[in-house]
Amino acid sequence: TGPGNVNNFSTSPSDGIFGFHAGAQWQWGAWVLGAEAALSGCFQECRSESGVVPPPGIPANTFFEHKITNLFTVGPRLGYAWDRLLIFATGGYASADLKGTYYSTVTGICGPTFTSQNGATRANGWYAGGGFDYLVHQGALVDVALGLEYQHFDVSRNDAFRSNVIANNYDLEAKGDLVRARLTIKTQGYGFLYR
Repeated sequence: TGPGNVNNFSTSPSDGIFGFHAGAQWQWGAWVLGAEAALSGCFQECRSESGVVPPPGIPANTFFEHKITNLFTVGPRLGYAWDRLLIFATGGYASADLKGTYYSTVTGICGPTFTSQNGATRANGWYAGGGFDYLVHQGALVDVALGLEYQHFDVSRNDAFRSNVIANNYDLEAKGDLVRARLTIKTQGYGFLYR
């Protein structure tokens, strides 16, 4: 929601992501239960811009820019294993660092960046998804698995953002879909996870 205006302004970023994940899993027969945390970032901060925003309450010829500088997820995983293949579902808590700024197409002046009154810039919510891992190497010390994962995340609106220039609340929220390739290094030997 833009400052001084009840309208919602959306942007749709598309960007490459990178990150890492860590967790633990236990297997009972073919069923695998675990927990995993992941931190992902965007190569270009998932930066996106709105069209020119109309008044009232907002200066004419104003664009808004939104960023997702990182996304943190943590939650359980439930999977089913066939030999070297593991198919899993996952979901849980998500938190994203959201930022917004504005600039004038007339003056070319940007910002300042909207910042929270209490210093917190993260929005909280949930994620859900699934994917698969395939064991490509079985070693004496570590195993290596390659995988593919899809996640949908939804972090709720944070209404603590305020501009020093446009003295009204500025709400930020984000929803998105991630598809990522996974490289997993697993310790404790082959029999600890896959059978």
